[in-house]
Amino acid sequence: MMQKYHSTAPLPFVGQKRYFIKHFTKVLSQIPADGKHWTIVDVFGGSGLLAHVAKRIKPQARVIYNDYDNYSDRLRHIPDYNRLREQIAQIVGGIPKGSRLDPERTRSVQQTITNFQGHIDVRVLSSWLLFSAKQANSLEQLLGFEFYNKVRQSPYSIAADYLDGLEITQQDYNLLMAEH
Repeated sequence: MMQKYHSTAPLPFVGQKRYFIKHFTKVLSQIPADGKHWTIVDVFGGSGLLAHVAKRIKPQARVIYNDYDNYSDRLRHIPDYNRLREQIAQIVGGIPKGSRLDPERTRSVQQTITNFQGHIDVRVLSSWLLFSAKQANSLEQLLGFEFYNKVRQSPYSIAADYLDGLEITQQDYNLLMAEH
């Protein structure tokens, strides 16, 4: 029986493969029903979305997720991101979605981020505060950009079972491919 799966990654990830899921599930349907003698390797794992889908569709298969970007660690900090999201949402409340923040609110958001007692993820903050697909590579860089109100309306769901059943590794893709 096929288990329900996520259709997007729980946290923002540039280049996540959500648009490949429909095609990917068709490919997975070609694996025998039990799939227990199959190993599926998500070599360029990113957010782990394809590995997650593979394990839910073929629960008997061995599914290896190459977490080269340490996405699994990011998932552990969702409660922190939700706390920070709430603080920033209070500052930008009333500003239309997608609108640029005025200098006063920008300073207030910058101060909130700087003083936050918890894990900070620049990729998550980029998705909330930067124009379109712009990404910051560091907190310092992020704090120097213009901010926009792109803050999520709802908290992230705790993704406790997202990576269940996966074998997680962090290897250069060449080594992983040679191994399997």
